[in-house]
Amino acid sequence: MTRFEEFTYVPVDPETASIKELNFWLSRFIMETRRKDGSPYPPNTLLNISAGIQRPLREKKRSEINLLQKNSVDFPTFQKSLDTRMKEVTASGLEGLSYGVFYYNCKLFGFRGMDEHRDLDATQFEVVTDSVQKKKCLTFYGRVSKNNQGGFFHRKIEPKKVMQWEDKNNPRDIVSLFSTYLSLIPKAGPFCRSPVGKLGLKTSGKPKFSAQVVGVNKLSTYIKTMFDLAGIDHTDRNISNHSGKVTCVTTLYDKGFDNAATVTSKSGHGSNAVETYKRQSVEMNDRISKSLQPPLPRSEVKVEENKENEQSCVNTNVAPITETHNSPDDELVIHVPKSVKHIKIVPNNGKVMSLEL
Repeated sequence: MTRFEEFTYVPVDPETASIKELNFWLSRFIMETRRKDGSPYPPNTLLNISAGIQRPLREKKRSEINLLQKNSVDFPTFQKSLDTRMKEVTASGLEGLSYGVFYYNCKLFGFRGMDEHRDLDATQFEVVTDSVQKKKCLTFYGRVSKNNQGGFFHRKIEPKKVMQWEDKNNPRDIVSLFSTYLSLIPKAGPFCRSPVGKLGLKTSGKPKFSAQVVGVNKLSTYIKTMFDLAGIDHTDRNISNHSGKVTCVTTLYDKGFDNAATVTSKSGHGSNAVETYKRQSVEMNDRISKSLQPPLPRSEVKVEENKENEQSCVNTNVAPITETHNSPDDELVIHVPKSVKHIKIVPNNGKVMSLEL
């Protein structure tokens, strides 16, 4: 707000404000409104907010107010601001989606060089529901790569085929991430596309990605850009797109998958010591998929911790409790191993009793 603008004071009573004043102030409101935590409202919510402002005004004999009428003569500035803000929010969400699939292409499927991202085609991804597990599975089908260029010396190497199972309990599930992205781009053609916003106030189309392919120079900055957006300092650190592939390998080793064939089947690294593409069981693939999922949100982590705490109260080292058939209904006979020296009894009434043997 500056003293050079036409209106310097917000009208006290919007019911008596002129159309010109409402057009001016509502356009600024829709550009600046945010959630309590400062995050932006989604495009559809911005439309609902506009309708919510219009409804009470029209009910109070201001029938001339129609904020959402296409090509409105009375509210052109407001509609332009609303359209601009919707596009900004949509493009921001699509950009985050673009970064997400790029990172997991590195981490899950072992992408390293820019040519792998640049030459990637949408047809190399498939999402199907497994008839046995009743779960969705994302499959990536590799083609030419550094370790398999299709020549004479690589004729025995099978093309990379990497599977990632969905985790219905994880709101950040990777299969859902890729499913959403694939639904917004053509089924065939370049995979890495530039995001565009939703066009027009009355359009019913989905947010989409353009026909324009993300350039190599832009792709080469993705990892560092993600670090900057997340507020992670990468000073004096060698951060590159190859870092995602390194994360894939180190994560699997940290999770106990120390078999080289298991690791290379995900990362795509070549190895002369083991079978490069050893067939994995469904159970093993499911475990690997869960290990590479993003961490749960804090609210979900607390629930899991409570479950673990409840389970930790049970001493699994004590022999099973058995009831002697000849004992009365209110008597319980416990067979205790000789190694047990202390017993703690926790009845339903909560009064804990300790016994020394």
